[in-house]
Amino acid sequence: MKTNQKGQADVVLAALCFLAILIVLVLIMFAWPHYKVWKQGMNGQALLAEAEQSKMIQVQTARAELESAKLRAEAIKT
Repeated sequence: MKTNQKGQADVVLAALCFLAILIVLVLIMFAWPHYKVWKQGMNGQALLAEAEQSKMIQVQTARAELESAKLRAEAIKT
């Protein structure tokens, strides 16, 4: 009798493991597309931040060059 109960417990355990694996696979199938969209959004935000930083650097460089040119012109006048 104990052998039969152990066999039934093994079957139940195997079924639960199979069910758990199946649930995980189904969740991955639904979550993966959402993750890809989220990842692309994060990549887009990173590219946008990089572009804004580049623009700010160019603006600061242009301002520095303009100020330098003004100071040179002023130095030449005197």
